[in-house]
Amino acid sequence: MAQANTALVAACPGLHDQLPDALVRAHQRASAGQWVQVAFTLDGARVTDVAATDVAPSAGAPHTQRAVRWAVQALECNATASAPHRYTLDVRFVDPSDTARTQALALVDVTAVDAGQ
Repeated sequence: MAQANTALVAACPGLHDQLPDALVRAHQRASAGQWVQVAFTLDGARVTDVAATDVAPSAGAPHTQRAVRWAVQALECNATASAPHRYTLDVRFVDPSDTARTQALALVDVTAVDAGQ
């Protein structure tokens, strides 16, 4: 998996396991290469203000956006920052027939950017 922002990984240590696990069904419906960008605020253990947009749309885009929003809202996090932080995640669904890439990325390629407060 691509490297996620270290502050986000520290706050949500299960990120790389939780998101792919939560998105297995969405992955079955998503097109290979579908790319969803999701922004959210992390305030301690609370994930709020989640918004998802398709960067590379497909026929199942609304369902996939919803699944990504729910998966991010369900992340188990515990940030120690004194103020809420806004993050942006890029979630790319990989082709399950590309076994080398699927094994390396566990179905979902996640990168994160700390957008600050």
